[in-house]
Amino acid sequence: MRYAPDHKQATRERILEAAGRLFRREGFGGSGITAIMKEAGLTHGGFYAHFDDKEELLAAAIAWALSEENSHRSVGLEHLGGLEYVIAVCDRYLSLEHLEAIENGCPAPALMSELSRMGHKPREVFEEACRGWRDEIESHLDPDQHAVALGLVAACMGGLTLARSINDTQLREQVLASTRTLIRQSLADSNDRSAS
Repeated sequence: MRYAPDHKQATRERILEAAGRLFRREGFGGSGITAIMKEAGLTHGGFYAHFDDKEELLAAAIAWALSEENSHRSVGLEHLGGLEYVIAVCDRYLSLEHLEAIENGCPAPALMSELSRMGHKPREVFEEACRGWRDEIESHLDPDQHAVALGLVAACMGGLTLARSINDTQLREQVLASTRTLIRQSLADSNDRSAS
């Protein structure tokens, strides 16, 4: 059977999309290759035509999912700049909608605890994404405020991770709201320091 020239790439993307959903929903340890391929509507045997092992898939799936997250993070916020933009992006990340979008949201909250035990490549991909988000935030801040950018990334990811780990709906919402308040206060403090 002949396949279209882009068939292999399209199949790879199906696997990445399925793995991204499954890793976010079940975690790396809870997502076997058979389940990932089933999620993609493919057979287990086809996996090795695209990836050497599950860890290579994880690195590629993290890159794919974070790229998707990055492309959606600022949609509709293009008219904003400076602190307004940074606050809007952080608010969106720390929203109830994102909290509930486990399969389609940022993969960091689902995978951070497992990444510390992974090999070099998945951590490298995740590190690159963190640096990218930090750089994006820095581009909207005064140079004197750059020191807070990585802390904002950490607060967003940590706040969402904590909120997703709690059953109590009211407490989950308080975690998100408190983290948004902390971010605003950090930005106000750094703005005051840079103005003086």
